[in-house]
Amino acid sequence: MAQTISASFSFNLEKDISIGETSQILKEYHSKFEDAFNLKTPLPIFLDTNILLNYYGMSIKDKAALKTFFQEKSNLIHLTEQIEKEFQRNRISTIQDYFDELRKIKTDFKSDLLEGIKNRFNNIFQSKIVEKDFPEILAAVKEIYTELNTKLLNNKDFEQQVYTEIDKTISEQSNMEFLDPILEVYKEFNRLDNFTIEEKDYLQKTYIENLKIYDEAKDSTKWKFSFPGCGERKDNDAVGDYIIFHEIIKFMKNNKTDAIFLTRDVTKSDWLQRDRKPFIHYIEKVYQLTGQTLFIFDATDLLKRISFENIYEIEQKESDFEEDEEDQEEHFFLKRFQNIVTAVGNFITENKNEEDVLTKVNLRSIDNQDIDFIITKKNGTKEGIIVYNCGSSKKGFRKNVQRRINACNKLIYSEIVDSAKLFICLKNEKNENSSAYNLLHTNYQLEICVGYYDVDNSKKFIQKNSMSIIA
Repeated sequence: MAQTISASFSFNLEKDISIGETSQILKEYHSKFEDAFNLKTPLPIFLDTNILLNYYGMSIKDKAALKTFFQEKSNLIHLTEQIEKEFQRNRISTIQDYFDELRKIKTDFKSDLLEGIKNRFNNIFQSKIVEKDFPEILAAVKEIYTELNTKLLNNKDFEQQVYTEIDKTISEQSNMEFLDPILEVYKEFNRLDNFTIEEKDYLQKTYIENLKIYDEAKDSTKWKFSFPGCGERKDNDAVGDYIIFHEIIKFMKNNKTDAIFLTRDVTKSDWLQRDRKPFIHYIEKVYQLTGQTLFIFDATDLLKRISFENIYEIEQKESDFEEDEEDQEEHFFLKRFQNIVTAVGNFITENKNEEDVLTKVNLRSIDNQDIDFIITKKNGTKEGIIVYNCGSSKKGFRKNVQRRINACNKLIYSEIVDSAKLFICLKNEKNENSSAYNLLHTNYQLEICVGYYDVDNSKKFIQKNSMSIIA
């Protein structure tokens, strides 16, 4: 009789195991590990959704290598209903992210490389100290700059070659959403039967119960209560990994087989520990339920010939957090802020005078001032740009905006820049407290640009209005 998900066949954090059972299970795991890791035994292979989606952001060379691996192992690879659903939901947006980044390479080549190098050399050339105290160094730098100017900075043929190559890559793959070669490979994978509604409802209920136990555990002992999916914080499908785990162990039980699960989802510490080692209690519990061994591997370690580092950076979701909650929150908001700064930089590039040079301040600090960009204008003056990511327009809005205005004033007072502009990025289109602007004050005339980051659609900074604050 086929196994079904139930109270007697599901992940149970409280189920005891004897020393004798632990000894037997771990010895068996260890004896099979090397062959499983090197894929020497024909075990069923389950691919996490991130492995399927990562294909789209890879280089063409790595795409080919991963496709070859999929084709070689297609008779062993199995897709679960949950993995297939997650892949279908995210496929188009992942492809669009890939093309967005290819187009961004063109703008970055001009703004970050060509204009950025020119601006940094100009900073040296304009230094009176370098001119008077280090004339030999200045002469050597000018010689290098002359060569760079010929071969790179003012080489229109090379610049056009870069754009042509990128455009060619975009053109060759422009129909990927419709004529997707990897779909022809994925459709050959084995497909598991769907869970019943009763099984899904049961897993939803027990997931919440297990998550409550995990969340209430002390930080020092949290690892003992880990389970697949405990690191998720996605409102739309937090139970997804928990379902995938049970789809796999149900298959293992019904088919009396060991299995391999490949993932790149190692940051949440719920499939693998932070050091990429397995959770011992996962090995034990799977064996207790199925009589079989589940090997969970980081695909980056197993498939070393393939680089899983995408050429684009997908905006960090809360589900990508590591275990420590303070680190999670800091990393999430830092990543979001970096995306916003990039969007503001693109907005400035599109709207500035052609002769002006935009330079990103990578360390986000000049003499301890929070500054994100410097615009060097045609007349030689410099304008500093500060970006404020506004989480709320209610409590503390005016105070927080005033702090940024004070930072702008300090930039001008310290003669780091000649003028300054503040970009306020609202949480969404409707999130603004316009009455607070009347209470702001400044020592210098400042421009304020107000808008929002369109994360769901264009991923651009959309300007709503701008204003001038008079000293």
